[in-house]
Amino acid sequence: MTIKEIARLADVSTGTVDRVIHNRGYVRADKKSRIKKIINDNDYKPNLCARNLKLNSNMVVGFVSPLLSSENGYWNLVFRGVLKAQKDLADFSYKVRMEEYDRNEIGSFTKVCNMLLADGIKSFIIIPKCLKEAKEFMLRHSECNFILLDSVVPDAMPLCKIGEDSYKGGRIAGRILSMMAPGADNILTFSFNDSYISKERIRGFRDYYSEAGKSENIIEENLKNPSEIPALINRISKEFGRIDGIFSPCSAGHYFGEILNTADKSDYASIVTYDFTLDNKNALSKGQIGCILSQRPFTQGYEGVYQLYRSIMLCQQIEDIEIQVDIFFAENMPYGEEEYRLVGSS
Repeated sequence: MTIKEIARLADVSTGTVDRVIHNRGYVRADKKSRIKKIINDNDYKPNLCARNLKLNSNMVVGFVSPLLSSENGYWNLVFRGVLKAQKDLADFSYKVRMEEYDRNEIGSFTKVCNMLLADGIKSFIIIPKCLKEAKEFMLRHSECNFILLDSVVPDAMPLCKIGEDSYKGGRIAGRILSMMAPGADNILTFSFNDSYISKERIRGFRDYYSEAGKSENIIEENLKNPSEIPALINRISKEFGRIDGIFSPCSAGHYFGEILNTADKSDYASIVTYDFTLDNKNALSKGQIGCILSQRPFTQGYEGVYQLYRSIMLCQQIEDIEIQVDIFFAENMPYGEEEYRLVGSS
């Protein structure tokens, strides 16, 4: 039996059958039920060899990332995992084309995705930090294959999502900071441009303190960029007297450490930050911040490429992957450049 025969019996298009077989895109429930019944009744199995020939011997997928130089180089850590996976799969003529977008420029994400689409690329690994644009593109092109890294796009249906549970990560941060600063009066946390991921981490952070019966005053702020941090510190210090603890739900923790926890400052603030970037690593080694939470960016990049290979080239069923959080203090952080590159790798 062929896909064409299944489509004829189910009274649908071959594209609809293909979406059901490979579990991608939206298909109405009644159509999906008819197609699955025909597949099961006839014991249909996809022909992997024929499919891979159809896909062409040179499979190219698009990797769409925020600017690698942004956010203290965090996205470059993800890209290193992508490159390692591409190298491991080189013998299978499986290649990744990387394109960057500026998350602060409206339309940049869509422009990059459309450019890849125009070049015939229909399989994407994306870091969708422009949620509205990502949602519109994914819904408009449901025929494409998507894997999401480090984000959730509401109502979209990717092949799989790879990333940390942000809410649980925030709870972990709350537990650690409560032990680092048990007598804290004022704790500061913040997000940049109301980032969805940061907000989820802050929600988990707040819930931990609330459920643990902690009485600390948690001050939440929203910033546009790191240049606003010095003014924020001055304002909060004047209003509340001092800052005892800081939770940075993104890679900006070192900015606070460099201002608050230097030799000429008498009041030390306990700081927990996300992301094992080089700036945070250096701040941790100097004692300017106390703890780094890492969501294994190398692993996310590597698994994104490998899981798409499994789905498209091997026609295997793939599932969401929840990335576990690594916790680094000065005593257990990697020091060598090679170790730093491979933090959280498979």
